This record gives sequence, C-alpha cells and structure tokens, in this order.
Amino acid sequence: MLSPTQIMQYQKESVDRALTCANCGQKLHVLEVHVCEACCSELMSDPNSAMYEEEDDEDDFAPGKED
Repeated sequence: MLSPTQIMQYQKESVDRALTCANCGQKLHVLEVHVCEACCSELMSDPNSAMYEEEDDEDDFAPGKED
C-alpha cells in the first residue's frame, strides 16, 4: 500500500503529465488538451492531400494515353 507521501507525489506527477504536451513536453495552455498548438498543426494531416494523389493517378490513365 502507498504511504500518504507517495500518494501525494503520484498525484502531483499525474497532474504534471496532464498539463504537458504529449509530443514535445512543453507546458500546455489552459485551452490545450494533450498536445500544444504547434505540435497539433504539425501532426494534423491535410484532409485534402489524398485528393491531390487521386488527381495525379487519373492523369496517368487518361483516355488515349498508352503505357
């Protein structure tokens, strides 16, 4: 069983972990959750990036174009 000192230490460490960016370890702003703004924008992929790839693929198989 944990001593009262160990319990307090664990709670403090838990709060510290919750208030830091999961990616870079920077202290989070009050409105940020899990990752900071910089890491969020870096980690979020462009939802339209697949469209560009599909358009490129369509050009490869254009009518009248033989491989």
